[in-house]
Amino acid sequence: MASLLVMAAAAGTALQTLWPTAPAPRAGIIRAALAPGSEVIVVGGGPIMLLTAKLAAMRGFKTTCAANPQDAKIGVSLIYTSECPEGSLPLSFLPIAGPEANSAQIDAAIARSSAVIFAFDNEQTVSEKVLNVFAPAGSSNVRHICIMVRTDRASLTFLFP
Repeated sequence: MASLLVMAAAAGTALQTLWPTAPAPRAGIIRAALAPGSEVIVVGGGPIMLLTAKLAAMRGFKTTCAANPQDAKIGVSLIYTSECPEGSLPLSFLPIAGPEANSAQIDAAIARSSAVIFAFDNEQTVSEKVLNVFAPAGSSNVRHICIMVRTDRASLTFLFP
């Protein structure tokens, strides 16, 4: 049976799992509250990332889905339907790899965002390098970080070296 784990931490603080099994250098779980209309960026991969981006947009958040080209292409066809046509949600896709990736656009999306949501289909370790790109300390508007993972394991640990 798959489980879904959701955690949020203030940007720049430590992050721990609901099942602390190892010390995590980003301690302090909080409940993040953003006003509808706030900008968020969703990073990750697979259906969980796409579902998370659609849900955030449906909840009224201006959502940027930072995705590899394959997920972005699949995402458009999975997210938009006849009941929810393209352009009906405050959702845009931003390529983060391949020839269409543009570092200035990525930096601008991060600068506008109040929150970063990391969403994965499998267990992932989010490296300090990735955190520094999407939640740079002291130089961005990011105030909240959320991690969502779908896994078949009963417990998870996110370690940030």
